[in-house]
Amino acid sequence: MVAASFRSGFAQGKIRHLRNDWLICLVDNHRTRLETLKVCDESGCQAIIAANEMHSSEAYYYRRTWKGSKRDPRVYYPEIGTDSSGDPRSAAIGCTGEVQEAHPQLVSANLMAAALAEHLFVLWHLKATTSGQGHRRALAIPVCRYLSKLETHTGEAHE
Repeated sequence: MVAASFRSGFAQGKIRHLRNDWLICLVDNHRTRLETLKVCDESGCQAIIAANEMHSSEAYYYRRTWKGSKRDPRVYYPEIGTDSSGDPRSAAIGCTGEVQEAHPQLVSANLMAAALAEHLFVLWHLKATTSGQGHRRALAIPVCRYLSKLETHTGEAHE
């Protein structure tokens, strides 16, 4: 098993991923999320992608067989398809500098996103491998934490 995260364009094509590998994407930009999903689609490995805003955090699980379905993050989060890499302001778009001052993200939201990703990894790597196919359908796919509530959505909710 391999757990990896990568910066945009850094690892794509340089590491051969296997079906049992896991990609853990903790980078806060759509281009890297799309590249992570593309690597999963090409290699058959699995991914957990974390994201956050100022007062909310989330993580979601993905496997290649879900491509194009309601479980595909590109379907239920179509904004993932937006890519600002060609934007001349791209150096200023992100979580640092003036952008961070104008749109601060709480450190707790970043920590929660990582914790939710870890939670999904435990569910899908440990629980799913020891339970039957029927139990897997009840496991959470995205987990979202808002300032005052926690939401989980199972595979059944996304079909």
